[in-house]
Amino acid sequence: MNIPSFLQKQFVNRVSGYLPRFSWESPVSCNFRCPICGDSKKSKTKRRGYIYESRGTWWYKCQNCGHADYFTNYLREFHRVLYNELIIDAIRSNAPHPQTAQSTKAAEPTKIATLDISGLVPVRDSDTALAYIKKRMIPEHQWGKLYYTDDFRHVVVNILSDMGVDTDAAAKIQPKPAILIPFFINKELSFLQARYLEGDFRYQTARFSDITKCFGVDDIDDSEDIYVFEGPIKSLFIDNAIATADASLERAVDYFPKEKLVLVFDNEPRAEIGVRKIEKAINAGFRVVIFPDYIKQKDVDDMIIDGIPVNDNIASWVYSGLKAKMMLKRWKRI
Repeated sequence: MNIPSFLQKQFVNRVSGYLPRFSWESPVSCNFRCPICGDSKKSKTKRRGYIYESRGTWWYKCQNCGHADYFTNYLREFHRVLYNELIIDAIRSNAPHPQTAQSTKAAEPTKIATLDISGLVPVRDSDTALAYIKKRMIPEHQWGKLYYTDDFRHVVVNILSDMGVDTDAAAKIQPKPAILIPFFINKELSFLQARYLEGDFRYQTARFSDITKCFGVDDIDDSEDIYVFEGPIKSLFIDNAIATADASLERAVDYFPKEKLVLVFDNEPRAEIGVRKIEKAINAGFRVVIFPDYIKQKDVDDMIIDGIPVNDNIASWVYSGLKAKMMLKRWKRI
């Protein structure tokens, strides 16, 4: 659905009361403390959450937890009542004549993004990238999914140029060295995520499609359980895993049946937002991983670095229904 930019901005203002320390930095950008991760625990004045407009669309981005998505998706996930009102208003504002809508759609060209791998450096051939992935202990059989570039913006500009679309969208992309993580759906490039190797800004994702974000879809054996993570790099440590690249793990149902999915949230029993997400997933009928008490590490990759055989044991930590609710009650510390 085409939601006009002015209407999206109206709902940014309406949701602003739920966003701590909210303020407009410009007519197309606002800043606040991210309510998803709680922002900085050390400083109550830091504000690393942003909502901003780019090419007629409003986006939500947190530079602390890395959550990045359409603003409308943020509303749908965390402020459902406002989201429903936005959709109703959007329907009223669009309401084109059926013939007009049909001719407009037919006139739009189909643009497919492609990634010229020949112009990129495999991570094993870059000393900088290789040092990073070895330090993170990323399994060697997964290295072929990652690339390295000295300039992420340059890569994105080339992709947009090949698509025949305006390259102005790349203006917000950082021109810095990065590990590249391509998202392929049916062998077509839909997103390209950068893990920057310098500076405080760690992740940035370029979008080339309107489909749901999901990393690893083309490599899945859908006859087996599919483990769903937030971060693509985390998913590389576990067999038959995918990543949504944001906190909404449930969106993996856009690609696979719910009964095949196992949602793997961070191991943060004292994080109220994280506990609520797990509880919500259980109530929605998803299976979830609840880690045993002896595991203190927050992330799966840190668990593996510290010698915990997660791949061998993760299936035994999967729960659903009443059992999941009971285990969650024992696990949480709030």
